[in-house]
Amino acid sequence: MVSNAHAVSRLISIDHPDLDEIKNALTDIISDAKRAGEIVLRSHGLLKRRELEFKLTQMNEVVRNVVSLVHSEALIRHVQIALALDDKLTAIMGDSVQLQQVVLNLIMNAIDATADVPDEPRRITISSRATASHVQILVRDTGKGLSDEAKQRLFEPFFTSKQNGLGMGLTISQDIIHHHGGSLSAEANFPRGTCLTCELPRKEGLS
Repeated sequence: MVSNAHAVSRLISIDHPDLDEIKNALTDIISDAKRAGEIVLRSHGLLKRRELEFKLTQMNEVVRNVVSLVHSEALIRHVQIALALDDKLTAIMGDSVQLQQVVLNLIMNAIDATADVPDEPRRITISSRATASHVQILVRDTGKGLSDEAKQRLFEPFFTSKQNGLGMGLTISQDIIHHHGGSLSAEANFPRGTCLTCELPRKEGLS
């Protein structure tokens, strides 16, 4: 938005400005402003502290909504996000806003994890799959992976390997998943990086 506004300012200062370019830049500003407004509104919803509201939830939809939310951030940081979602994934009973908060945290952690590999492709793969009793969301990154200490303490309150991290994101995420009767775990990703798996119980009779 700022770049386009500067461009418009430069264009209107010349003797014969290109009106089409000005129109295109203003259209981009309007589009970006609308998208920013949507992000702010959705972020407010994620940050509100409230009781869980369980209802029929499609985790693929939750993932797609969050990926849309972080799209611009991924572009700025040169991170590719790939989806490998099971279209036949079973629905669950869950709080969609709280589950979005979890998925957002997992994806942002994955984006941060790729920052230390500037000479390699920065890639995150988000997949979904069903087991006999659970729905799983897996977030894989191509970062440097977890240290031995991080593997042991990853979900501890206030533990973080980030310079400016608070160490609460994964703790809160694990708490939300536990309240859904599920689990959150981490393991090494092949050939490099980390895989975080969110597992939520399926409900009989839902599809």
